[in-house]
Amino acid sequence: MRAQNPQPAGRDHEMSALRSAVTACAAGASIVVDITGDPGLGKSTLLAELSKLAQAKGLAVVTDPSPAFENGLGSVAELVAEADRGTGVLLCLDDLHSAGDHTLTLLHELLRRPPGTPLILACGHRPRQSPARLLASLLHPAPHYRVVRLPLGDGEGNPFYLRLLGELATSTGLSEFARAALIRETATLSGDELAVLRAASVLGDPFDPLLLAAVADLPDQRALDALDGLAAADLVRAADSRLLRSRHPGLREAVVRDTPPGWALAAHRRADLALRDSGADAVARAPHVARSARVGDAEAVAVLVAAARRSRHLSPGDAATWLRAGLRLSASPSFDMLLGLAEAVAMTGDLGGCLDSLRQALDLVPPDRPELRVPAVALGAAARRVLAAESCSLDLERELASWSRSDPRADPLRAQLAIMLTAQGKYDDSLLSDGVPTACRALAAAYRGRRETFPAHFDSLTDDELAAGLDEVAQFGWAEALSERHHDALRHAGRGVAVARRTGQAHLLPYLLLCRSYSQQATGDLAGGAASAAAAQQAAHRLTLPKLAAFASTLQAAAAARRPPRRRGRRRRAGLACLRPTRTALGGVGRHAGRAAAGSGASR
Repeated sequence: MRAQNPQPAGRDHEMSALRSAVTACAAGASIVVDITGDPGLGKSTLLAELSKLAQAKGLAVVTDPSPAFENGLGSVAELVAEADRGTGVLLCLDDLHSAGDHTLTLLHELLRRPPGTPLILACGHRPRQSPARLLASLLHPAPHYRVVRLPLGDGEGNPFYLRLLGELATSTGLSEFARAALIRETATLSGDELAVLRAASVLGDPFDPLLLAAVADLPDQRALDALDGLAAADLVRAADSRLLRSRHPGLREAVVRDTPPGWALAAHRRADLALRDSGADAVARAPHVARSARVGDAEAVAVLVAAARRSRHLSPGDAATWLRAGLRLSASPSFDMLLGLAEAVAMTGDLGGCLDSLRQALDLVPPDRPELRVPAVALGAAARRVLAAESCSLDLERELASWSRSDPRADPLRAQLAIMLTAQGKYDDSLLSDGVPTACRALAAAYRGRRETFPAHFDSLTDDELAAGLDEVAQFGWAEALSERHHDALRHAGRGVAVARRTGQAHLLPYLLLCRSYSQQATGDLAGGAASAAAAQQAAHRLTLPKLAAFASTLQAAAAARRPPRRRGRRRRAGLACLRPTRTALGGVGRHAGRAAAGSGASR
């Protein structure tokens, strides 16, 4: 039984066409309404809406003409004539792509020889799966008919697909209703076709068709024949000239959930072997290794670590997944993997998870290897600084107490301490030690009102080089902004935002976006400044950083309040309203970002 869909959203054009067809039929015309689209795009919903419109106009509605079709064309004509109340008839034919030869023959005749009664012949079908004779019949109906063609685009206003995409974005994934609706399409597949479809879901989108036989554990020709069947059923489509993909990500997810776990485990193992034999890299193998390797498999752990190393900047979430899998498969926990996991989850914005991994890593450091603690403690300090932890500088000072001032191995600790002291307004103290980043020195100089000559090396760095030091770029951008070098600040902060987004360094986005907003407003770009502040507020909320979110609200309010009088209207009142609750948070913002003066200036 077909599930009832809600009122179609975003289908104004289609609904207008249906209303016109009903009005024309009531006036004595005959119309063919050809509604086409992929599964779930709302064909049945539009037919149901057409039925409601027709009933409201007084037309007779026939939604199940199958008995009349079985008895021949005379019976169909009689059915239409008998149903007519003098205002016309709507005949709905859904899912015609799966109609039998007898039905298609009668439909062809009905399209060639219209009955004398005003008629709306409404047809719903999937064009990719429709037989050629159906398409030909609908393409050339009798001139007596007026033809309305409504091809439905992917996802436009489709209630089912919109809900499906929303479900895929949640942690729980597809609902049972959505899964059942999608998996119903696989009920008529042969055993080989189902095995190949499951193999495709294991490989993921897009997939290489040459790997299907190995993953499905079928001979090559049988796998290719089954693939042809899946393509004919429109369950797989071309992704490019060589690769294929599932028709929709929801369909792939439904197949994944419907695959028996033992079969899936073996298929992932076969997929990894096939990829290894084809020379695929660690990133391609990692999803299958993580799902099929056994505890203690050193080769599998090496693959996962290599994949994480390559994915860290471009996809830190994936890198964290591979490292968690590597730790699960390892015979004993590894300091390097835990530190790598902390770095990866920090880039995704999960600073609490970062600190948890660092605590585990530090527990593994032997007393005679203090240099191993340095990167972990420095990263922990950076995470606590973003979280505005009050004890951050004290922790660094305690750690540095065990190091000689001339030992360069502790420079990462000194750099983090300098950044923290600068943020606390202790500008002179921040510069007392060696190993202080250039950006930190520039920021301290800016706070003291000095216009330093800032180095130009940032502009010569590639994006990959910039990604490795985005924290310093953020500090440097604020140094330029507070020295009123706003165009330079916009250039560097703008690049930093783009690189942070591309490399998944979510934890630095609020800081960079606030810098960009501050300089945009200083140069008169109030709309851009408001947009950057709004983006910073969203990023800060996602990371649970209320003080940075408050600073972002303040910058939004400042932009709204500075709009020209005839343009600001309600925006100005809204801006002033959102400004009031943020004033109390600005002191905390200064401790976090070292911008108390800037924040207080914006709130005046």
